[in-house]
Amino acid sequence: MLLMGSATKLVAPKTKTVFIEDLPPEEVAKHAPEPAGLVNLGNTCYLNSVVQCMRSIPQLRSGLRAYVPPPRSANSLAAGTASSSPLLLSSLRDLFESLDRTTNAVPPSNFVMATKIAFPQFAQTGPRGQPMQQDAEEFYSNLLTVAGGEMRGNCLTAGLTGGQSAASAPTPEELDGAENLADALFGMKMEETLTCDEFSSAETAAAASSDAMDIDNNTALVEPPVTSYDLHRKLVCNIQGGSDASAQVNVNHLSEGIALSLS
Repeated sequence: MLLMGSATKLVAPKTKTVFIEDLPPEEVAKHAPEPAGLVNLGNTCYLNSVVQCMRSIPQLRSGLRAYVPPPRSANSLAAGTASSSPLLLSSLRDLFESLDRTTNAVPPSNFVMATKIAFPQFAQTGPRGQPMQQDAEEFYSNLLTVAGGEMRGNCLTAGLTGGQSAASAPTPEELDGAENLADALFGMKMEETLTCDEFSSAETAAAASSDAMDIDNNTALVEPPVTSYDLHRKLVCNIQGGSDASAQVNVNHLSEGIALSLS
């Protein structure tokens, strides 16, 4: 009889090999090459696209984890005037967590219901009772408005520090006027300057007022520019060109549309 092989004793591997098929769904979701999807619950693609975009922002998710809905008074509950904003943000946080635990498509039922309660315009139906198509940009703007009104204090600190020590939170100077997490993450300080095109120079003003008898200084007619600052959460790109629907400028690139909206 001929035996082939080693006479030494076989030793088990120090690290056990684990296949992804043997992992629980929560662990599989962490290693999946693509994120879990959302079920379309009747023309809810506008909502699903915004959720998937905002899900990729870690600061927003940290702020939502720290969000604690304010207590509701007995009077507001009895009168039915309690704010729907806490329900909207809480259901968004829960939806993010549900997406983290699976690789299968998740039906956003609770978040869709909270959206229609907070924004009744998204609950509109067609002649046959089917949900109507909605605008993703409009939903995004409304959602940021709610976040701006609710996510302050601890939410702002937790979002910008990743839930770590508040000592690492940005200073008021670094926040540059942002008082909530929405403005801190998405806010852009815009400068707007208003000028008078009617009298662009002192000479033009003098010519226009040559018959005025009581004007001693012609330069007084030249209004100085008025500069103001405001915080915006988005840049508008009008694909029609310009800042109104009557514009005839062709927009072929994103930068062109943004430049036109700022002009």
